[in-house]
Amino acid sequence: MGKILVTGASGHLGSDVCRLFAEHGVDFVATDLNRDAGGPVKVVIANLLDRQRCYDLVEGVETVVHLAAHSREGARDPQTLYSENVTMMMNVVQAAFESGVKRIVHASSIQVITRNTPNWHTQEMAAPSSLPYLPADGDIPANPGNDYGLSKQACEELLRFYAGKHGMDCVALRFPWLARPEWIARMKEGAHGPGPGMMVCTDECFAFLSTTDAARLIKAILDTPLKGYRVYMPAAKRSRTDHTVADLVKEYYGGVSLRKKPEEMESLVDISRITAETGWEPLDSIW
Repeated sequence: MGKILVTGASGHLGSDVCRLFAEHGVDFVATDLNRDAGGPVKVVIANLLDRQRCYDLVEGVETVVHLAAHSREGARDPQTLYSENVTMMMNVVQAAFESGVKRIVHASSIQVITRNTPNWHTQEMAAPSSLPYLPADGDIPANPGNDYGLSKQACEELLRFYAGKHGMDCVALRFPWLARPEWIARMKEGAHGPGPGMMVCTDECFAFLSTTDAARLIKAILDTPLKGYRVYMPAAKRSRTDHTVADLVKEYYGGVSLRKKPEEMESLVDISRITAETGWEPLDSIW
């Protein structure tokens, strides 16, 4: 596997990735703007907007797990969020290429395809789904609905370019909402369907994934010799509602083309290609 650089190491996902790597004796360097990644992991403080600092970080590294970014719409003003997410990505990827790094795994977002998103300020429900088909997977064309999703689309295109032109092996992970273990525990105690306490974003397929399962997926990708450029859309096997897939399709996806009958779907996201290519399957569920 060689030495790995983990950016964004102190975030929710990054800290779980670092803990998992440490438990398995993986040789890695963790970096973030903040020091605490949890447990015994030492974090190198660095700003990825500093181009030269990125060259220092990738020295002697074979793989980059790039998790650092402004993590949601509204985290910064649109200009700052977009420009800094893309600049960090470009700085890391170019430094990695020039330094001989072979692989990059990037935390993208399901919001790359979510044209119709809820208004989080007014709490209005989302418009009907704009998805071209269900169950959704990593092959759905980009169709972002906000500046955050747009920045993640640009980062995916950077990876596509470097994989095609320079022969790097790159995986973009269109993560859904990433749930901490404590949220899953609370939901198991009193799980419920979509309602006033759960905004409905139809294009996000009511999907979620635990940060633990997301970390396991990243390690499974690194343990597998995947060549070229790939986009994966991982999710838990069941949605974050107690509605059946058939009920969700009927209520929210009337105009969307179906590649399977609703009764044949475990969820609105198809992870079969991820499982076939990496052996990964999610373990955490609220049901």
